[in-house]
Amino acid sequence: MLLASSASAFFAYNRLSLAVLLRLNAVSHSVCNALRRAVTVAAATLIFGNAVTLLSLTAIGLVVGGSGGYALAVAADKAAAARGKEARARISAYPSETEEDDPARARTPSPSKDEAPLLPAKEPA
Repeated sequence: MLLASSASAFFAYNRLSLAVLLRLNAVSHSVCNALRRAVTVAAATLIFGNAVTLLSLTAIGLVVGGSGGYALAVAADKAAAARGKEARARISAYPSETEEDDPARARTPSPSKDEAPLLPAKEPA
């Protein structure tokens, strides 16, 4: 009976891990797995009353801090990418500085209504 429940729990754990992996990228899944280990150690400490040493407390803090730092870095990267797309859209609406420097790329201004065209219109023959 114990073997069957242990096998069922292990199957459920692997199935859930695969479902999470299919929704996340590999690095995020690895971070979640590291957090799972930290939560497991903390829960075992509370439930079984194990002694917490300074070394184990430092390790748990590093895991949680690193995972949190990764999450903040991903959020900041996504925000910067969104701002970058907006900036590129604004910049592409105006001629770049290189167009002013490069006559081959410069846009020809259209004459206003009051100005005569640069070249006289050809009359049909």
